[in-house]
Amino acid sequence: MSAVICRLAPRAPAVCLSLVLVAAAALAGCASSTPGGGHVDAAPPDGAVVDAQVPDATPDAEPCIPDPDGETCNGNDDDCDNRIDEGYVGVGDACEVGIGSCLRAGTTICTTDGTDTVCDAVPGTPTDELCGTSMDEDCDTFVDEGFPDLGMICTAGGGACVASGVIVCSADRLSTECNAMPGTGGVETCNGVDDDCDGSVDEDFQINQPCDGSDGDLCNEGVWVCDGAGGRMCTDTTGTTVDLCGGGDEDCDPASPDGSEDPAIGTLCDGPDSDLCEEGVRSCSNGSLVCSDNTSSTVDLCGNGDEDCDPASPDGSEDPQVGALCDGPDSDLCEEGVKSCSNGSLVCSDNTSSTVDLCGNGDEDCDPASPDGSEDPAVGSLCDGEDSDLCEEGVRSCAGGSLVCSDHTSSTLDLCGNGDEDCDPSSADGSEDPAVGVACDGEDSDLCAEGVRQCSGGALTCSDHTSSTLDLCGNGDEDCDPASADGSEDPLVGVGCDGEDSDLCVEGTRQCTNGALSCSDHTSSTLDLCGNGDEDCDPASPDGSEDARVGVACDGNDGDVCVEGTNQCTAGALTCSDTTGTTFETCSGNAADEDCDGLVDEGFNRNDNPACPTYTLGTISGDTGAQVLTDTWYDEEFDVVHVTENDSSFGGVYLSATISLYSPPGVDFDLYVRCGNCSGGSAWQSSTTHGLTGHTDTVYIRGDDDWLSGETDDFDMIIEVRHYSSNRCAYWNLTVTGNTSVSNVTCDI
Repeated sequence: MSAVICRLAPRAPAVCLSLVLVAAAALAGCASSTPGGGHVDAAPPDGAVVDAQVPDATPDAEPCIPDPDGETCNGNDDDCDNRIDEGYVGVGDACEVGIGSCLRAGTTICTTDGTDTVCDAVPGTPTDELCGTSMDEDCDTFVDEGFPDLGMICTAGGGACVASGVIVCSADRLSTECNAMPGTGGVETCNGVDDDCDGSVDEDFQINQPCDGSDGDLCNEGVWVCDGAGGRMCTDTTGTTVDLCGGGDEDCDPASPDGSEDPAIGTLCDGPDSDLCEEGVRSCSNGSLVCSDNTSSTVDLCGNGDEDCDPASPDGSEDPQVGALCDGPDSDLCEEGVKSCSNGSLVCSDNTSSTVDLCGNGDEDCDPASPDGSEDPAVGSLCDGEDSDLCEEGVRSCAGGSLVCSDHTSSTLDLCGNGDEDCDPSSADGSEDPAVGVACDGEDSDLCAEGVRQCSGGALTCSDHTSSTLDLCGNGDEDCDPASADGSEDPLVGVGCDGEDSDLCVEGTRQCTNGALSCSDHTSSTLDLCGNGDEDCDPASPDGSEDARVGVACDGNDGDVCVEGTNQCTAGALTCSDTTGTTFETCSGNAADEDCDGLVDEGFNRNDNPACPTYTLGTISGDTGAQVLTDTWYDEEFDVVHVTENDSSFGGVYLSATISLYSPPGVDFDLYVRCGNCSGGSAWQSSTTHGLTGHTDTVYIRGDDDWLSGETDDFDMIIEVRHYSSNRCAYWNLTVTGNTSVSNVTCDI
């Protein structure tokens, strides 16, 4: 037996109490013999590594050498496993190839290259598929395909000879045929059936051909049909069609002339004259009815009866004198009526009185012998001429077709107080007096003509009853007195006034200058300041409303210099609305100037070079559980963490910890860790990832368990957080986790 060697893996519990126990366990649990000899390496339990050499079980047997290509299909045990051709199922079993009539039997054998199996049978040769054999002669898995109508109903023969059967295979089985036997034919009758079985139905009876019924015309207006008794009949049951004039050959008889049966031929008719007298007879000529009446129109005269043969027309309706102009029994010669036929006599409708001949209207009495106006009653009457008065101082005559007056005197005016000089009772006294309506000034102090003269009680008076018009500034010469100055009577002139400044203080007087009121106040605006009273003379404006300091941003009585309020005027004094407390600078990572002093994160020194140690962070177990310690701050720091051994059993695990430092955006701290104390210990382990965008540095610490000595393996870690760079103040975050998986020993404990 060869020696047994036991190796303990790091971090695995001890399994070998002694070299003898380990050897016995290895021989009992790991070694085995194989038919071919050799050795086996078996993994020991719990991480122990065992190498065991085992002697061959049959040292005198001829060894089987496995084929490096493995087992192949060749009838040999190529892989030396006491099995032949394993993996090639079915070698030597019966097999079949082909389908249908081509199916052949054989045996499963190895292929010539030994990589697979194959059936040694050869399939038969396909032939044409035969009808009705229920065999697959063409070896395509289908039976009797190509004969889809086999067994279907079929017929043979036609007409009365038709017979039914089914589709069967032909004698050579290569096709199908119908097994029906048609009958023999008889005599053809009219019944819609092919009685003689010649392929035609009722062929001797001209069925559906045109025919003429038993009427007087020769027109085919029906068709031949079977009469139900084997014979035929015509469907034409219309009456006789007569031959009318101009309708063509309606009776279908070329021998009869057009219109030969028209009932209108030979009847009396009236020709194309205006009367209704039938003086001819009708005949058919060139397809149209014509009348032989060629006489002229017979007119209906007054008093001669119904000459035009039209009972609807009145007596004399066509008399040329009816409607002609005529003069009645008056003194004039004017035709003011028309003739009509009444009771068989011509009468005149002029019932007007005599028309007299007036001046200027032409020959009203239709008598060329009488002068114009010879019967006008106005000729010779008194008249007034073309003056403005109404006094009749002439007489009328007819001259040149117009009535004229012989009054050529001038107008007589109606003056105030002299009676009705113009002979017009409707005009007021003095209506034509030139002094009436003239502008005049009343009894006021101004010189303005604000009235007009009127004729009242036979005397001229003035209508100006207005009060005196004052001369105001800028409105012109209101008092109509060129000698008085503009605005000389304006009540606003000399009154106190405020100028064009923004205040409301009266510091001048009004004057009239160049037609406009102006103020002599040319002082500047008086501003309303806080605490000085109503400087702008405006009770509506609050105290300090124009003070430039009001509304300006300000800082209150706090410790910062932040402008968080505005100036206000309160009780006559300027105050600041900033009542917030003092805003202190913070380390918040936002690079903001919270206390508004122009400095960012002042008072927060990130690179302060502290002494070691700075702070004792706590205790964690290095081999049990997963305890976590955390810390956070903004500057450099030395932290002490005590790592304890809690699993002191024989063969316990190593002590370990993982330390992570997160630097937020804007700051960059490096991580340094060693086992020992500030004055000495193992070498520093470090992580120095650099950048200001936020990152994590991680250090792994491990001290092996000295379980053979039986002493405790506790140790201290010194963790240094060292400032590298920053552009703001922000808190780093430190995380220490005990009993983690660490590959390499970093601390000699």
